[in-house]
Amino acid sequence: MLSDHPNEQGQEFFDRNCPLIEQELFALGKDMEIRRVLTETIRAWSLVPFIRGRPAETWLDPVEKLQHFGILIPGGAAASEETFFPMAAEFYDSRPQ
Repeated sequence: MLSDHPNEQGQEFFDRNCPLIEQELFALGKDMEIRRVLTETIRAWSLVPFIRGRPAETWLDPVEKLQHFGILIPGGAAASEETFFPMAAEFYDSRPQ
C-alpha cells in the first residue's frame, strides 16, 4: 500500500489481503504515538528528494496515502536531527523486541 514498487510477491500479498491491510492502516490513525512517529518520519524522509534535486512528485504519494488513512498529523515544523533522532530512538526502544 505504501511501497512505491512492490515486487511480485509483495503485490500478490497485497492483492490477496487489501481489505485487511486498509482496515489496519485506518486503525493506525487511532494511535496518536504511531501517528506522531510516522508523521515525523515522513517529514524527515520528504526532505531527501529535494536534497537530491528530484521533483515533489517523488514524495507526495506517500504523504497523500498517510492523509487518506488519517495517519498524517497536519501542520507542524520540518523534522530536524535534534528532534527526529531522539524521538525515533525512544519509539524504537519502547517497542517489544
